[in-house]
Amino acid sequence: MKEKISIPILYIILSQIYIFNCSKIIVFDSHQYRSGHFAFNSNKDMIIEYSNDKDNYRLFYGLKENGKYYFNNNSAIQETTITYQDGNAKRYEAKNIFIKIENKEYLFSIGSDVSVAELWDLNGGNIVDKKVNLASNFLGNKVYSFVFSLLEMNTSPKRYLISYIYKQDDNNYFYNLKTFHFSNFGLESSNFDSTTTSDSYGINYSNRIVSCFIMGEKIVVFLVSWDYSQYLLYIYNFNLVPFSGLPAINDINNFNVGYGLFSKAYHIENNYAIFIYFTRPDSSYLKPKAGIIETANDDSHTQIFLKIIEQNLNSDNYNLNYLPLMNDFVKINSKRFIYLGLDGSTSTKLYIYIRFI
Repeated sequence: MKEKISIPILYIILSQIYIFNCSKIIVFDSHQYRSGHFAFNSNKDMIIEYSNDKDNYRLFYGLKENGKYYFNNNSAIQETTITYQDGNAKRYEAKNIFIKIENKEYLFSIGSDVSVAELWDLNGGNIVDKKVNLASNFLGNKVYSFVFSLLEMNTSPKRYLISYIYKQDDNNYFYNLKTFHFSNFGLESSNFDSTTTSDSYGINYSNRIVSCFIMGEKIVVFLVSWDYSQYLLYIYNFNLVPFSGLPAINDINNFNVGYGLFSKAYHIENNYAIFIYFTRPDSSYLKPKAGIIETANDDSHTQIFLKIIEQNLNSDNYNLNYLPLMNDFVKINSKRFIYLGLDGSTSTKLYIYIRFI
C-alpha cells in the first residue's frame, strides 16, 4: 500500500446528485434521483443511469469518449419515465452493462428484489425504445443480494453472466450463476436464451453480497462458505460445469448474518487475482490479498490458490464500515486498484486506499 488518503464527502440522500465536470458543477434535482451506475459501450462512451426506488423516472447522463455530450440535442442529459403493470418500476441496487444484439449495442439494467429489468435503445444519441420486465421474470427468481456481478463473456455469439444470491425460503439461500444471450430486442423469454448452473451452492444463512470475475475461460465466484466460516472460490467453465476443489482464501470470525461483510475480487492478468474483504464485523479487519489460481499438477485437476501478497489494514486511525453497501473496490487497470469505504460512525468521511500491484 503506497498511498492512503482520507477526504470529506458530501453525503446526498434522495434529493440531489452532483457531478463535477471540469470546473462546472452539475445538479440533478428535477426528481429525487438516487441510484446510479456507470456503463461503457465499445466506443468507450459513458452512460450513467439514475433512478429512485419510489418513482418511475429515469435520468441518463452520457459523455462520449472524446468528452462531447452523448445525446443529439447537444446535451449530456435525457430524462424519461417507465411503467410496468401497476405503474411500478422500482430499481434497487441495479447493475448496468452494454449488450450486443446482432451489430447494435443496447443498455441493459437489472436490480435486486422487486426491481425491473430494463433494455434501452440509445442508438443515434436518442432514447429510441425501451423494454421492461420484472427482474424475477427474466432470471426465474429474485436477486436477494445487495451486491452482485454482471459481466460480459468472451464468447461468440456474445453471452453475459450474472452471479447473485437468491432466497428459496426463510431457511434456504443459494449462490446462482446464469449466462444469457439476446437474439432480439426484448426481455421476454422469446428474445433471449439462458443457462443456469445445475448445482447452485447452498448456504444455511442469509448473505447480501457475492463477487465474480472471468479469468481466461474460467468463471471464478468469490463467496462465503455454507457455514459462514471461510471465504471460498467456486470455479466453473463457460458451460457452468464446476471444476473440482473449493480453494479457501481466508477464515471468517463472527460473520454478520443477515447482511454479510464487504468482499470483492478481480482478475489481474494471466492466472493472478486480487481479493479484498473483512474477516470479521470490525473496522480493523480489512484485508487485501493477491495470488495465483491454478490447476493442481496431478490427476485430480483440482483448482488451488497460492497466496502471493497479503496485508492487514488494521489501524485504529480509521473506523471503516464493514457492510456491503458502504464499501467498494474498483479496478482501474491490471496495475491499479482503489478501495473506497465510508466511516463507520457517521458516514461523513470517505477513506480511499490506492493499491499498486
